[in-house]
Amino acid sequence: MADIKKVRFNVTENGPCFIEDMHKCVYEIFESGKIVKYSYLGRNRRFVNKEENVAQRDIVEKLFLGLDDLVRANWKEGVVCEICDGCSYELQITYAN
Repeated sequence: MADIKKVRFNVTENGPCFIEDMHKCVYEIFESGKIVKYSYLGRNRRFVNKEENVAQRDIVEKLFLGLDDLVRANWKEGVVCEICDGCSYELQITYAN
């Protein structure tokens, strides 16, 4: 398995709304298969909703290995994608070391 311990994926709505109405979801995927989704509203740093689920460990392992391969292959250039759907995306990968 890759040396990845946790993946955190932030999705922030950038659409035509007031900052107080902005929605943000954070998905955390752990090597154990545990998945936690946090929902935020506006500038608030405290989540308004939290959902937990569990994925099969082999599926999480495939995801982590794929991400690890992608990052290693593009380490010098960085991994950049452009998506124009009104949201911002941020991927954070936590390694063992």
